[in-house]
Amino acid sequence: MIPALDIQVTGASNVGQLRPVIVELGYRKVFHADSPDGWERDLFADTYQEFCMQAQFYDPEGKWPNWDGLLRQFPRAEKLHGLVSTAAIGYLRARNQWIPDILNAMDKPCLTFQQFQFEVLASHRQRKSEHRVAITFYSGAMIWLDQLVDTMLLAPTDQYDGWLNGEKIHPLVVRMRPGLFIHSIQKPINDQHHTSDPHPFG
Repeated sequence: MIPALDIQVTGASNVGQLRPVIVELGYRKVFHADSPDGWERDLFADTYQEFCMQAQFYDPEGKWPNWDGLLRQFPRAEKLHGLVSTAAIGYLRARNQWIPDILNAMDKPCLTFQQFQFEVLASHRQRKSEHRVAITFYSGAMIWLDQLVDTMLLAPTDQYDGWLNGEKIHPLVVRMRPGLFIHSIQKPINDQHHTSDPHPFG
């Protein structure tokens, strides 16, 4: 499991006081019976079907149809997180690595993910309505430039030197929302007066 810093970016933040910093963002999205129609509902249905099929290998008689009960009786069923995730991969590929729900000021997708973590939160082989899964998406490294009200100003790390030298760069404007968090944060070595210093991004 990939650890995540429990620092929400849905409101006021002190991160800007550390500028410039390198951040990786995460976004956790839950899929359930009330998910809207479209790819979210299809992912919900397909992961449920995959869960029911894979759970039979641990409990062929169906004595423990509930996810929590199955885990208690068969600790190795923890592998179902990875096995069930195979039903979601096609939907994620179809998104061309765009993180869902994360939009810019023009309501367009603006942040891609480099990796993801899939979790079975709850399920029941006789009651589909109890099925819930979560996917946490993780972005690559970016420069955190500033926070303006409900938006973050970010930039690719390869624009760092130009920004320090006073060059114009084009920031990525990301709207904050519940579920979006800082996965990692790093303060780079950025003394522009010592050119012999190692580059802060390696």
